[in-house]
Amino acid sequence: MTSNDDPFATAPPSGKRWVTTGPHVMVVGMAGMLEDLPKTPDNPQKPFIMWGGTSYEHIMMPVR
Repeated sequence: MTSNDDPFATAPPSGKRWVTTGPHVMVVGMAGMLEDLPKTPDNPQKPFIMWGGTSYEHIMMPVR
């Protein structure tokens, strides 16, 4: 479990929840190339950007 906004968070911000994901592939080094991806994990079955706008930005791609 982690924050989707802050790679250094140790607790969820007030009013937000931790991101929970099942098995996934993380793709790094693609910053700016897939800007159409959502920035929040609203649909746990679809890829999304995690930690967007930071040097830790990466794509989370759920797998089955």
